[in-house]
Amino acid sequence: MYSVKNDPTRLANELCDYLRERVLDRNVLCTPGTPFIELGIDSMSIIELVMYLERKHGIVLPDEALRPENLRSADALARCAVAIAAASAAGR
Repeated sequence: MYSVKNDPTRLANELCDYLRERVLDRNVLCTPGTPFIELGIDSMSIIELVMYLERKHGIVLPDEALRPENLRSADALARCAVAIAAASAAGR
């Protein structure tokens, strides 16, 4: 069965959709590679994205994954989340 847990590109696009719908002004262009800082995304909104991953997809990011390089953009967050989901599925 197909899942965004296996597709970081699709998950990054979904995160951008979430930001467009709930966080960003309508005039702000969000692409997966756009740094959150350029979008004006604050730490509370990033935590909201992390919680969204847990609620919607069951992907729990451990504290050690919440590093700046994983929280720079939707693309970085999605790649991190997919890697964690894969490791979890493999029993690591």
